[in-house]
Amino acid sequence: MKYRDIVSYESKRLFSGAIDLDIFIGQPQKAEEIALSYMFHGKTNHVGVANGHTLTDSISFFKIILDALKSDIPEMILGIAGYGVGKSHFALTIAELLASRNISLQEKLLRNIGAIDPFSEEDIRKELNKDSRGYLVIPINGMRGSSLKDIFFSIVKRILIKDGVDASCLDEFDPRFASLKEVVLNHKNTELITSILNQEGLSRHSFEMAMDNLDNEVYSSISNRIKENGIKYFEPAAIGDLKEMVSTVASSLCGENKPYRSMLIIFDEFGKYMAFSASNEAVAGEGCLQLLFEGKRSCKH
Repeated sequence: MKYRDIVSYESKRLFSGAIDLDIFIGQPQKAEEIALSYMFHGKTNHVGVANGHTLTDSISFFKIILDALKSDIPEMILGIAGYGVGKSHFALTIAELLASRNISLQEKLLRNIGAIDPFSEEDIRKELNKDSRGYLVIPINGMRGSSLKDIFFSIVKRILIKDGVDASCLDEFDPRFASLKEVVLNHKNTELITSILNQEGLSRHSFEMAMDNLDNEVYSSISNRIKENGIKYFEPAAIGDLKEMVSTVASSLCGENKPYRSMLIIFDEFGKYMAFSASNEAVAGEGCLQLLFEGKRSCKH
């Protein structure tokens, strides 16, 4: 008897290559393909104990996450598994399943669950069908060695732009407008600045008003023009407190009569970021992981 007589693989589900959560936003088509290639497993084909802990199958673990999203008390759920067993693949798949507004994709993923555990598929389907809105899923890749506040700000903004959702709740944490206003209005070459503004149909006063009103269109056009004219300008990082930022995003965008049902932060490579933040506190942000958790705990969604 040979292995091929016992085991068979669905070739369409074989995926070659490393997976990280940055793919969720950066390569949406690839993210869908990767999610569809994930093979869920249920209680009947994943049992046992490792290091004194009872193992949890991927379908049961997903249901634990789904139950937590219904709770009024935000929870932190930790998934631990060995290297290369598919943690990032699982994370990307549930991100697609919960955030997707693509009904066809969601249906295929649910059928993949149903192929292993029909009863769990029914339970999950019922929960997802209670509301046509998706979840605000924020995928954080812990391998990115930078400020957690900037990572969170950037991811949320890109998701809202992709989903066509108003991102004004982020304005108070966005220093770009004040920064560009200072560069333009205080530049020594007033003739060049006046020429640049005139090309966009602006006066110094109307430009100043546009920046005060957080006008993204004017910001984009003027920042591009000053760079084209050799004026140095570097877009600044997010400002404010991470806890306040997380809380503001959740309360503004999630819940009744809001664009999203609830917010789920998926933090992949959490251990790697813990190590980075411990040795690079000035970059990561003081107490950043605690602030992230407290921000989520301070709201119901």
